[in-house]
Amino acid sequence: MHVASSGRALLETVQTIYLDAFPSDGIDILVTDVRMPGLSGLEAVRRLYAARWWIPTIMITAFPDQSLRDEAARLGVTLLAKPFSLRELSQVALGLLLARSECVVRGRHFTL
Repeated sequence: MHVASSGRALLETVQTIYLDAFPSDGIDILVTDVRMPGLSGLEAVRRLYAARWWIPTIMITAFPDQSLRDEAARLGVTLLAKPFSLRELSQVALGLLLARSECVVRGRHFTL
């Protein structure tokens, strides 16, 4: 597990992991907050996708308004409203990982 304290740190961490991880898979799942110093979670995900780093993502927020839900859906990330239990987070993460495994096994490119 890696922890980044800001949106920019998140991007740097992902880049380092992917560069160091070749030829392994790199990152299995990304859990990020919407509100972070310097760069929002939404903008960080947009930049990751622009760099063709498609990472199954859970985005957490204390303010799940409809525009945020719409944007998360457009990006294909799962939005999880605070407060949430460890069980809820685990279930969402497991669902994303299983969906990813199924797509990889079938040889398809995936966006979640």
